[in-house]
Amino acid sequence: MRRMSIVLVLVAGLVIPVAAPALAQSLEEWLERAADAEFEGRQVTICDTPDGRLTEAVDVAQQNRVIVVRALGGEVVIRSGSVMTTGVDGATSISSVDSSSSALLADRYSSEVRGRSTVINRAVDLVEVLEGDLVRVRYAFDLNTGAVLRSDVNNGDGSLYCTTQFVEFRPNADIAVAEPSTTRELLLTALSSDVSLPTEVAGFAQLDMYEGPQGSTAAFYSDGIFSFTVIVADRKIAVSDLSDAPQVKVHDRDYVRRFSAGQVLFSWESADGGLVMIGDLPLDLQGAVLDGLPQPGATGFLLRMWRLIFR
Repeated sequence: MRRMSIVLVLVAGLVIPVAAPALAQSLEEWLERAADAEFEGRQVTICDTPDGRLTEAVDVAQQNRVIVVRALGGEVVIRSGSVMTTGVDGATSISSVDSSSSALLADRYSSEVRGRSTVINRAVDLVEVLEGDLVRVRYAFDLNTGAVLRSDVNNGDGSLYCTTQFVEFRPNADIAVAEPSTTRELLLTALSSDVSLPTEVAGFAQLDMYEGPQGSTAAFYSDGIFSFTVIVADRKIAVSDLSDAPQVKVHDRDYVRRFSAGQVLFSWESADGGLVMIGDLPLDLQGAVLDGLPQPGATGFLLRMWRLIFR
């Protein structure tokens, strides 16, 4: 039985406007300016999760629509408007999916300009993303460069989920673009996938689907504000980062879950195969998305034996 691994590169806590789509014409102009901004600095993300408070800092630089993120685990290069893939010891590295040119804002969202303020002694324009009466996201755009200096993401009950803010910020940058390596690796042992994925989940549209090793599948979804990726295989997916992660119940269903600052990872096995979901979703949207994906369930003994023999 031949095995291959998928290496999915994650940048925990990275909230960079390159991948953010427009909410309205005025915000589209801000985001286009943000994507063109040149800067460097240090960014800190703080998230309150059911497993406790998580904090992570990364060094970020942007120039010519290329973002370089440095963390303790190494360096990741994210290019705007593309998916970068690189072979890593026979595996596949997926470093970024940028939906800025194709993601449409879900109907549930609107936006409001809330005036000006300051972040780290720099003037900013405040823009709120609304979901009905809920302030789902609050952006602070640097008045001088257009970069997003701070973002606050709220859960469905109005409580704060994650804050990402520059604690050091310098206009202009001089960066050297290198091949991506990983800040966090998820080693997924995956074979061909028989699991079908929906084209829409909880208001999130499937924007892209990629074929992984030996027919495994990765699908990218976005609602114009948040995004997630689902990887499917025809059997349980072994994820190294989840080796000691807890099993939790979400809407009375069992999943293995691990939070990092700004991201969440779920793994489970359905009756048809294994699934992994990773995204930047606040807590309530995590549950809504899981509701729309194949549900956890035991695989039949005969099917498991068939796969072991013929795969």
